[in-house]
Amino acid sequence: MKKIIGIVIVYLVLVLPAKGQSVRQVQDMLSHYSQRIQTLRVSNDYENRDDSLKAINKSLVNYLKTVGEKNPATLTAKFKSKEWVNILTSADGLFRIYSWDVCKDGTAKSYDAVFQYRSNKKVVTFVMGDASVDEDSEGVVCSGEYYYKLYTIHTKDSGNVYLVLGYSSYASGYGGNSLTAYKLRNGEFIGAYPFFKTAKTTVGEINFQYDLEAPINENKKAEMPDIRLSKDKQTIYIPVITRHDEITKRDLIYKFDGNRFVYDKNAK
Repeated sequence: MKKIIGIVIVYLVLVLPAKGQSVRQVQDMLSHYSQRIQTLRVSNDYENRDDSLKAINKSLVNYLKTVGEKNPATLTAKFKSKEWVNILTSADGLFRIYSWDVCKDGTAKSYDAVFQYRSNKKVVTFVMGDASVDEDSEGVVCSGEYYYKLYTIHTKDSGNVYLVLGYSSYASGYGGNSLTAYKLRNGEFIGAYPFFKTAKTTVGEINFQYDLEAPINENKKAEMPDIRLSKDKQTIYIPVITRHDEITKRDLIYKFDGNRFVYDKNAK
């Protein structure tokens, strides 16, 4: 318990002066957090490890939320890659995502995430995922998404739209993928922006779940399905998974018409 309290105190001290930190200092802090999380991940201190990880991940969430607003330069700063925190930035420099694995035990994974964007003349950050809060809820085993790709799509009628790919891990071989559209309009951040025209309606998010260990998939050694965009960002491919959990080699195909992606039942 003393170790956990010590961690909380240390990271509260580190978060408090975030307002005056330079980009270089923020980089050093991200490196420090990354190293500490990875050290705890393989620690043999089983009695305190989980609580220590929860405390440091919570501190990192709070740090990014604070420093992201107090230091606007963090929105476009070129932080070093290969840190534990994955950083995605839109092509126009107006939107950034920080996400990471909180390293809990087991095959069910949880992820934290902080979103950052420019709203007129100020930079805003908000917490998109906080495992320390979610997992305090009864029955919650894992939470959040790991965001791994961000595409900037320029439209004819409404400027840029941001497409974000994420995945969730519920258990060994069992997970989910998502494709979500985000939009900045007059300083307002719009989540699940209606951008994908299906056969019946227009939606802001496309997602699916899969089970690699379902017998039908194990027998044919199915690979993990993934949502894909073509290199020219004009076509989206969504894997088809049947109601019997079969991961097929077919795709639902959406074509960009200049303003949104439209489902094309005849495309191959």
